Amino acid sequence: MDDHQQDEEQPTEDDVRSEAEGGEMTSTVEQNLDYKDSYLRAVADYDNLKKEIVRLRGEYARYAAVEVVREFLPVYDNLKKALEHAPASDGCTKWTEGIGLIADQCGKVLAAAGVQAVDEVGMPFDPTVHEALMREKRDGAVTDTVVKVVEPGYRLHDRVLRPAKVIVAE
Repeated sequence: MDDHQQDEEQPTEDDVRSEAEGGEMTSTVEQNLDYKDSYLRAVADYDNLKKEIVRLRGEYARYAAVEVVREFLPVYDNLKKALEHAPASDGCTKWTEGIGLIADQCGKVLAAAGVQAVDEVGMPFDPTVHEALMREKRDGAVTDTVVKVVEPGYRLHDRVLRPAKVIVAE
């Protein structure tokens, strides 16, 4: 027998249904079709589960450092504040420059991890990104815009780690 004859001899689903007009044969075919449908649904569910797991793993990897970064942000802010208040005496110049380099390096490490500062003056107030400490009248300032950043906020990719503490124009 050649392959062509074998294909012709095997019945299709429609052939089996038409031949199976008897009660028992019909129920067996219907049961097999139900099993096939259940199998295809299970395979589709499994494929969807695999895709969901890949998505969740990617999201977990993207935000795995959230807690460590949150703990480090106050240290980074205090380091920058210490530089702002460093003494201007000649004896501390090299020390201050060294601390400045360390602060810059910390900023670069945070940026490489996907951390961005939220410290935009003049931007519209956004309660999802800003925390308003007070409202203040300012000449030339548009109502509900940030006029001063008291403490910068930070976001990791698209998640806010800490809202920026701001003063908003009245």
